[in-house]
Amino acid sequence: QYALKKIKLTDQSTETAAGFKDEIALLNRLRGRDNIIQLVDSEVDEASGLIHMVLECGDIDLAHLLAKKKGKNGRQEID
Repeated sequence: QYALKKIKLTDQSTETAAGFKDEIALLNRLRGRDNIIQLVDSEVDEASGLIHMVLECGDIDLAHLLAKKKGKNGRQEID
């Protein structure tokens, strides 16, 4: 299964837009590593102001994982 991430650059600050482009570069560098969601394909269309990213679907998202691991005292438990 795959997920499509669609980002409107026109709604983002210059710094945020650059961050999304950096995310693509980072995922390309991490391609093939275990425990990293894989970037299948991406397109940055400056003319339309859109970024499309096709990613593999993960079993769990980071927010859910962190909430699950949160300790009783409200602090993050580290394994």
